[in-house]
Amino acid sequence: LTFFVEDEAHKTFVSNLAKVLNKDIEIIVCRNKANVKTMFELLKSSHPNNVYFLVDGDNEGAGIVDANFISLQKYCIENYLLDPLLLSKIFIKTEEEIIAIIVDCVRGLNQSKLLVYKKLADNVSPFPFEVLDALDGSIISNKLAGQFNKTIDEIIELYIIQANLDGKLDSIFREI
Repeated sequence: LTFFVEDEAHKTFVSNLAKVLNKDIEIIVCRNKANVKTMFELLKSSHPNNVYFLVDGDNEGAGIVDANFISLQKYCIENYLLDPLLLSKIFIKTEEEIIAIIVDCVRGLNQSKLLVYKKLADNVSPFPFEVLDALDGSIISNKLAGQFNKTIDEIIELYIIQANLDGKLDSIFREI
């Protein structure tokens, strides 16, 4: 199998998924969504069966419809990490403690385009977690990793291992 992916986060997710599923894959990092789409356009006429193209959703909808082109439903791949139940198992905390940590990470956002999420975290209880799917999850997941003195790559690896132990890989990563 070969995966053309947007960035290093995609590469880390896909390589860890392949590791737990015992799959031999090659991953080519294209550096952005436009480059992944270009590679798809260049290769689609040859109908490669074992070649896949993975891009973030970026709140843009499906775009290209093809069995080998995967456009995530969430804003970005890091959004999958914002799962309080799995994180509670990884860090041996209660789900409520993890929710509080994630909400604190949201409260710490200071970019103007993200202030609506900060306002939600400050004013709505319980916090509506489903809105995070539309947010650039890389910002929150990096803050979250810092809370646990881990790198984002370590969090991704632990998350995929736990999801596999819980038998949830198919339901979490059904697009991939």
